[in-house]
Formats: sequence, C-alpha cells, structure tokens
Amino acid sequence: MADKKEFVPSEVCQKVLDVLKNASEPMTLDQINAKLGEDGLVKPGHVSTLKKQGLITADKVTVEYTATKEVNAYSIVR
Repeated sequence: MADKKEFVPSEVCQKVLDVLKNASEPMTLDQINAKLGEDGLVKPGHVSTLKKQGLITADKVTVEYTATKEVNAYSIVR
C-alpha cells in the first residue's frame, strides 16, 4: 500500500490557517476575507479542504445581513 501523501496547503489555504491561528474566536468566511483584504479571496472550497484535512473546525453561527442566515464559523484545531 502506498504511503499517504502529506497535505501541503495552497497559498490561500495557508493564509486562512495563519488568520485563524491568530484569531481570538471563530471567524466566518466573510470575516476571514475581510481580515485578508486584497491578499486573497477565500472561497468555500478552501475551508472545506482544510476541514477535511482536520486542520480547522466549523460551527454554525447566525449572522445578520439584510436577512438573517446561518453560516459556518471556522477555528484552528489545537
């Protein structure tokens, strides 16, 4: 059986990990993007990959926009 290849995060995924490592509380995708500014556009696929790798967790939170909706808030696995 072949050895499982080590996961190497993409540049955007690494930026997400760096933001979450320094976060005092879980952050939504919008909050992560706001923190990164022009340094990267984080898409749901980026955080899904990190979650599948066991590097971050996701919890449902309610946020208010024009209408209220439930979104995921992500945090680093410690």
